[in-house]
Amino acid sequence: MKYILFLLIFLLIVCNCFAEEEIGYVTDSFKVTLRAGPGIDYRIIALLSSGEPVRIISQNGNWTKVVPLDPRHKNMEGWMLTRFIMKRRPYKSIVESLKKENIGLKKEVSQLKNQLNEMTKNNEELTKKLEEISQKYEDIKTKYEVLKRDSSDFLNLKKRFGETKKELERLKEMAMKLRKENEFLKKTHAHKYLLTGAFILFSGIILGLILGRRKRRSIYYS
Repeated sequence: MKYILFLLIFLLIVCNCFAEEEIGYVTDSFKVTLRAGPGIDYRIIALLSSGEPVRIISQNGNWTKVVPLDPRHKNMEGWMLTRFIMKRRPYKSIVESLKKENIGLKKEVSQLKNQLNEMTKNNEELTKKLEEISQKYEDIKTKYEVLKRDSSDFLNLKKRFGETKKELERLKEMAMKLRKENEFLKKTHAHKYLLTGAFILFSGIILGLILGRRKRRSIYYS
């Protein structure tokens, strides 16, 4: 039983040690006294400003033991009237915080605006470059198509030229063959004409001799 009681006490102590500490704020008064003990008979050890944060330690009646969190009151603890402690943040502190946040947000908005302008400018430059690249691509594509068509025409012309060249060589060979045959025929005809002329001349001579003999015989018998 003693061990269980001891364990419960130990758990309570641990829970209190690890419990989230409570934060309070000095109420909206000009100055609040921080005393050495829970009563007005104790000496004043500090004057706390309105809105100053304090860590609440314990409470004794109308008095609360606190530890000021302002660096000016470092390592100091004392007692103050509980009614001067409020759990919400003072409006002045909230306003100051909101002002700081507003200033920070304005700076952030300004930075974002500058970044947006820069991004817009970069976007315009990228769009312009993209248009230039697209135009160059279209020009290259057109030149490629022309080159492809010209190359096809060139290949067709080359093929036709080769065929024409072969046909020309064939015609040349045929013309040479015909020329040789023509020359041969010319020589053959010339020989024929020569032989025919010689034959006609020889025949004329023979005929003349025959006719001459007959004429002489007719004269002789008459």
